Amino acid sequence: EQVIVEAYDWVATGTLKLYLRNVGSSDVQIAAIYVGGAADTSGATGVISVKQSTSFTPSLPAVITPGTAYVVKVVTKTGGVFSFSCIAGTSG
Repeated sequence: EQVIVEAYDWVATGTLKLYLRNVGSSDVQIAAIYVGGAADTSGATGVISVKQSTSFTPSLPAVITPGTAYVVKVVTKTGGVFSFSCIAGTSG
């Protein structure tokens, strides 16, 4: 399993859009997403096929500070954890 953040859009601090790509050799089932330690409650789960990408829009913590880096963790059904840093108020 290997998941990367291909890009993200967090220009509007109330909405984070993650573009995830499966660069591994088997399908990956996303089980949970955490932003700044807060669990996503929107139900942003799904399967990403090998060499494919998809987008997720997880729910966010109540308070987001523009310009602050937040750790985004993507957890797979098999227990894999992939951590990324995203800066509120920007895209990357």
